[in-house]
Amino acid sequence: GYFSYYPMIVTVVFFTLFCCYRRFEKSTFIIVCSFFLYYTIYILLPVTGPQYYFQAVGEVTVQAHVFPDVGHYFNSHHDLLPSPSPGGFFYDLVEQTQESGERPTAAFPSSHVGISTILMILSWRTSRRLFFVLTPFYVLLCGATVYIQAHYLIDAIAGLLTAPLFYKWSHKLYYTKFFHRPKGFRDF
Repeated sequence: GYFSYYPMIVTVVFFTLFCCYRRFEKSTFIIVCSFFLYYTIYILLPVTGPQYYFQAVGEVTVQAHVFPDVGHYFNSHHDLLPSPSPGGFFYDLVEQTQESGERPTAAFPSSHVGISTILMILSWRTSRRLFFVLTPFYVLLCGATVYIQAHYLIDAIAGLLTAPLFYKWSHKLYYTKFFHRPKGFRDF
């Protein structure tokens, strides 16, 4: 479920490119702008997810209900807890993805839940068929973010609540003169 995040992004982008080209530019703008909004939050509010925090302080400490402040520990440490999954092809894909692209201080709100919610909004507005095809993957993704301890439940809820706001802001920003080309504009 967690790895379905990446195919969902590719599916929505390519669907709009090949099946609904008039929505392609706006859809990709909304997705990229929303990414920037989430990562701006991560810069201003660095919050560590359970995979990194529990590895840093130790599970025994957490089970004793002691949650020490780790200060700037994550500036130089990126060690993850092992995933609770038994292994397999998708397990390996998630592990490789996390090792190469995940950072410890990008947990609140969950961009996986937020961006996938934005993808669901875009797919609903583009094609109901696409929306219903993506729905099971979306549900699995939202559950998997908490299950594999990539995020706390509050991170996933915050991702769900911020997604409509970020969609609306990105949509409005798309239509500003600064970002949107006027009708008849030709780029040579």
